[in-house]
Amino acid sequence: MILGTCLGLGILLNSFVTLLEALSLTNEGLEEVLNAHNNIRRDFANGRYGGTVANMGKLRWNSYLASRAEELIDCINVEDGHNPDFSEDQINQGFSRSHNLTMAVQQWFLEITHYIPEYGTCLTTDICRHFLMMINAKHHSIGCASLPNCSAGTALLCVYRGGEFIPPFVAPGSPCKKCERPSAFCEDGLCVPCASTRHSECDCRKTCRRPNIGYGDLDAHTCTCHCQYGMGPNCDEDCVNPEQYLDFDICADVTQAECHSFMDRDKLREFCPEQCVCRKHPGSPSMSGGTH
Repeated sequence: MILGTCLGLGILLNSFVTLLEALSLTNEGLEEVLNAHNNIRRDFANGRYGGTVANMGKLRWNSYLASRAEELIDCINVEDGHNPDFSEDQINQGFSRSHNLTMAVQQWFLEITHYIPEYGTCLTTDICRHFLMMINAKHHSIGCASLPNCSAGTALLCVYRGGEFIPPFVAPGSPCKKCERPSAFCEDGLCVPCASTRHSECDCRKTCRRPNIGYGDLDAHTCTCHCQYGMGPNCDEDCVNPEQYLDFDICADVTQAECHSFMDRDKLREFCPEQCVCRKHPGSPSMSGGTH
């Protein structure tokens, strides 16, 4: 009786260890999936598939996200083409019949055929969700897990962090012109931190100016702009509030005290930058008299 129980526990333990080994990517698999993502993001940012992208971040591997991917991955969901509805997670999942993880990533990328560059998205996000998740410029971290023994092939599930799943997913413009801290420098079209203790050796692409729109001072040590006029990471965006689809101007009566209020600050900076963030350039086409 005891021997049978021990044998049963041993089989169960071995099955559990086998499952963990199947879920966890090897170092080679980790590097393969990460490189496949960053190669696609780099090519996309540098204009290989159309317009260039000014804020494409380089993805870094995140062990916590990899653990989360291990919790979520499921052969049945992958084979049915069903993305589970985990609202707190941004995920991609798919499979490769050839058991090649790079091919699984490439399948997601093929959804680019539905992408409309002028709008930075697709007619509906459902038809290119995998692609949009991969090229979301503000994503900075990724973690993945795989299952090699699904009937459809090797399953792959990746979890992302950084950007929201809300268009536009990229900022058009010269590569790295809109990189933000802590990844304000450039590595072949991707936004990265400076890996050197000597910041002069790192590639800073910012100019902090655009005629009649904005200009500012460049801090070469951090590759950040301090805008005198205009706004954005490169001071090259006009200081205007986003279009409001309302019958009244929600920013008209905003005060400086409200702009600095702990409760309202972030929302007001997003929707009312004219009042809370920036100054219009005197030569701006949108200038309607005076600056604030």
